[in-house]
Amino acid sequence: MFFDTIVWALRTNTKEWPAESRHMYKPDTLGFDKIYILNLERRPERRERIEKILAELKLDYSIFSAVDGRKLNPERLAELGVTILPGYEDMSLKRNMTYGEVGCTLSHYFIWKDMIANNYNKIWIIEDDASFFPMFRKQFSRAFADIEEFVPNWDLMFLARKPMEKEPESFVEGAKYAKWPGFSYWGLSYAITRGGVDKIMRQNPLRKLAPIDELLPIMYNRHPMPEWKKLFKKRDLIAVSIHPLLIVPSWWFGETECISDSEVSETVSPETKECS
Repeated sequence: MFFDTIVWALRTNTKEWPAESRHMYKPDTLGFDKIYILNLERRPERRERIEKILAELKLDYSIFSAVDGRKLNPERLAELGVTILPGYEDMSLKRNMTYGEVGCTLSHYFIWKDMIANNYNKIWIIEDDASFFPMFRKQFSRAFADIEEFVPNWDLMFLARKPMEKEPESFVEGAKYAKWPGFSYWGLSYAITRGGVDKIMRQNPLRKLAPIDELLPIMYNRHPMPEWKKLFKKRDLIAVSIHPLLIVPSWWFGETECISDSEVSETVSPETKECS
């Protein structure tokens, strides 16, 4: 039933959504200092698609140019001060990190740097393959109010994620629309506070760079790999998840329409893996 609902949401045209999702609002940021949309410059079709959706949703946003893994190499990583997380191997595919994954993490990292430079308190990051459930604004407003009331000290708020554990997750006490996330993947859409970014930056993430999918659950201490977690000395990010989730990918990996710039990419050579 859940999968059927997701498929329905993915295939629904925003023009068919109820009028209140389209016409009742002037473009705004829903209370965030800034909404960042991550988009590779060589993917203009994705930018066009997401901009049409955001216009329907009346969201005020900024396009942020993602780091292209195709333009990375060992020399560029050295210039940026990047070393790959020691001992990293993709848990499912048993391969080294790809340059696409490195570029994805760097894209989020540079957004965090921009947040600091502009002294923002809380921001919302959306990757360009996101799809929104109908009545998004209404559902988000009630979930966000829940989180602000019952988890006022949140650092990271998932609007989209892929739970990776079989065990059921707990609702935040008193809340109807918020859960404590277990080990989860995706950096597809999340909000983060300045305090949350500071916690990540204090760990010097470029010196032990991990895919964003791994870094976030490491930082809220729900990752299953203890040898990776121990390299991050303080894993105290306060993470919470909107429930039910309001954003899903537009395409699933393996579908004909899906082009994953992080998965389908050259792997980083072993000699760049050790920290100096």
